[in-house]
Amino acid sequence: MKSKKMRLSGGELLVGSLVLATVFAGSALVIPNVAADNSAVDQVQINVQTSCTLTGSGNGTYAVELINGQKDENIGNTTLTAYCNDENGFAIYAVGAGDDEEGDTYMHHNADSSNNFNTGTTFSGATSAWAFKLAAITGQYTPQITSGYTSFHTVPDQYTMVAYRDDTEGGSQAYAEDPSTGQVTSIGSQLTATYGVYVSGTQAPGTYTGKVRYALVHPYSSTSLISLKKALENASAPTRTIGDKTYYTMQGMTANICASATIIGEASQVQLVDTRDNKLYWVTKLEDGHCWMTQNLDLDLKRPNDTGYVALTNQNTDLNECADNPDGYTGAYYYGYSTDDGTCSNSSIVWIPGQSTINSSNGDFSGWNETQTTPQSFDVGLWYTNGAYHNSSTCNYLSGTGCANFSQTPYVINGTHGAVGNYYNWTAAIASSNSSNLTSNTSGNINNNPKNSICPKGWRLPTISSASGATPGSTSEFSRLNYIYNHNYTSTGDQGRDQGLFVAPLYFNRAGVVYSDALYGPGNDGYFWSSTVYDSSNAYYLLFISTYVNPAGSYSRYYGRTVRCLAR
Repeated sequence: MKSKKMRLSGGELLVGSLVLATVFAGSALVIPNVAADNSAVDQVQINVQTSCTLTGSGNGTYAVELINGQKDENIGNTTLTAYCNDENGFAIYAVGAGDDEEGDTYMHHNADSSNNFNTGTTFSGATSAWAFKLAAITGQYTPQITSGYTSFHTVPDQYTMVAYRDDTEGGSQAYAEDPSTGQVTSIGSQLTATYGVYVSGTQAPGTYTGKVRYALVHPYSSTSLISLKKALENASAPTRTIGDKTYYTMQGMTANICASATIIGEASQVQLVDTRDNKLYWVTKLEDGHCWMTQNLDLDLKRPNDTGYVALTNQNTDLNECADNPDGYTGAYYYGYSTDDGTCSNSSIVWIPGQSTINSSNGDFSGWNETQTTPQSFDVGLWYTNGAYHNSSTCNYLSGTGCANFSQTPYVINGTHGAVGNYYNWTAAIASSNSSNLTSNTSGNINNNPKNSICPKGWRLPTISSASGATPGSTSEFSRLNYIYNHNYTSTGDQGRDQGLFVAPLYFNRAGVVYSDALYGPGNDGYFWSSTVYDSSNAYYLLFISTYVNPAGSYSRYYGRTVRCLAR
């Protein structure tokens, strides 16, 4: 048989697919309380936060010669290192994640999906297969390998515990002291994952990639890790088929589904479909306990005579309130609402936008209206950003000048997470046709925030309040994310002050802002609307640039900004 080559991309198979999952528990570091009196005793008390991380490093790309079928039991390996000071131990879980989709255990052909082959342990005969095995690196904190994974094993199609420590010897897991020098060094618990493959002589040539995603949870438990996708499956959430793939729907998310998922950050991400327009969004359960969209909303608002019109109702959109007499009701914003039968019933709310989304893919924002009495929204087409910083004076991605980090195809480093999405004024963001009767600041009581938004049913806009972002469950929700993922940076500082916001797992981007018939600051400014009222003409939002972060900014409602939703 004619010989053939196949390139197995170890970088994608091993390193590129490794999830770096960081999980925190316990209370935050507090200022020492030192008490002195006339006695001979002083007291110092400090509360140290529990911290556990999982890191990994691989060793490159591997090429394998395949002649009449060949078995190779080492197409590459990666070293996993768990650092964890939780005295109750930790567990490492693994799942197949081809094309970033949890549960996908195939090796994918670069051009023809009919040539994909699955995981398996046979490694012989006529069937192509790949698998992995784990080995502990012996040391002071040697991890245990789950039974069956010390030899080549099929890649699991749902998160499965593959290694663990049931204690960390008094919380000293992450560090050890060299007895000869007294130096304290960081070693952690280490193990290697090795990947093997058998490819039959009839397998089509090409580049094949397979992925294994790892996640660390603590304390140690034999209970199964429940990813967000698994939580949706357990709840028999509704699905919709797009092309040849089936997705759970955005509208099928519930508070109970989100609550039942384990917090493992991006290791638990899943793509959901918005039934209003069949667009896909990445969703992740973050360490604040909420399930968030981790890419920008891209919903076009349409009038009944528009092509492809889909009515926005409380069956598919975050519409929760209406009123018979909007002019006589001053506590909310009911302009533009109606119902199927012409009455105001909370069982059949319909919102018809006062204006359709403007196609601004050519950079034309003319017709932008500096008012809060009309919903404004702008569709710039399919543009993506990798989050890198650009000076606003040199970057305009719509005109193709000075924007190397904007593209019309997803970047490898963040894929469709980097989607710019649409720009909305605040009136559109809260699904209103006129928000002018919202005049009082609601940050002191977010129960007075607007109850409706353009988010999918079951989702809502973030809230901004006077609560501290350091407080678990804080209702100042951008501040809470900034506290957890971005060192609680606020105000002005050095370059890179917003670094934690636009990388995994948040993927906020600097899409800029629309006003005065133009797009300003793309690549420089990031703005995301909240549902909180500032005063009669302004609303709160998240603002960040490379040297400045304000998770509770406020300015004009009529500016066009981006939107992220979180599950109710």
